[in-house]
Amino acid sequence: MSTAAERRFARTEKSHERRVQITYGLRPGEYQMMLEKQDGRCAICGNKPVTIRLAVDHDHQTGRVRGLLCRRCNRALGLWEGDPQKMRNLIAYVRDIMKYRVAP
Repeated sequence: MSTAAERRFARTEKSHERRVQITYGLRPGEYQMMLEKQDGRCAICGNKPVTIRLAVDHDHQTGRVRGLLCRRCNRALGLWEGDPQKMRNLIAYVRDIMKYRVAP
């Protein structure tokens, strides 16, 4: 016999799986396989979210699913429009300012 919390979790799991199938074209169980392959961690920062699921990262032009990201990394990638050159510029900028940083 399952508890009310277990039944509620099962319902939310089913609805989440259905949503990622419809939205991203993932096959049943594919989100879970991706999650296991990434050890439950964000593909960018490596953090393991505690309270929310990892977001399905996808290319907005092709619709191709790339991986699972935490909310913060998913937002950051969206802000940079997934443009590798913009991200390289950001890295170069941060690296350069660290060279000239004055110790407190």
